Amino acid sequence: MFIKWNGCDTDFFRDFDSLQDEVNRALQTVGLTRPSGVLLRPGTESRAYPLINLREDEDSFYAEVMAPGFDPESLNVSVLGTELTISGETEPTEEEPEREGHVEWSLGKFTRTITLSAEVDAEKVTADYTNGILKIALPKIAMAKPKQIEVSVN
Repeated sequence: MFIKWNGCDTDFFRDFDSLQDEVNRALQTVGLTRPSGVLLRPGTESRAYPLINLREDEDSFYAEVMAPGFDPESLNVSVLGTELTISGETEPTEEEPEREGHVEWSLGKFTRTITLSAEVDAEKVTADYTNGILKIALPKIAMAKPKQIEVSVN
């Protein structure tokens, strides 16, 4: 039996979002995270979370969060063990129109948690918001840094 296609069914996309959430939860239970950019519905991650770049050297992790238009007072950064959590909220800049045309930018609250590969010294974490970019420096604790052991010869 054929059914006439009447355009895009939003329930269809909600089902994909639900499936994506289940896959993410399943990966997290075994200690894995979904690779960045792998999406069941393209574009949803960039609307749901601010984009984040994470770098690392021997002493620290460095996160850069793309957050233009955020009120810096609404941004929260916390660290617990190896978990970096960034949260915040965006609000409309002017009165919402009765009908929306094309929407790619979502408003509201967000929370994003990233698991780091080593513990950081929460007392030494710094965060700076400039020109729409939140930069976070996360120094590793001394135990998490590799230590070179000299081998002696007898």
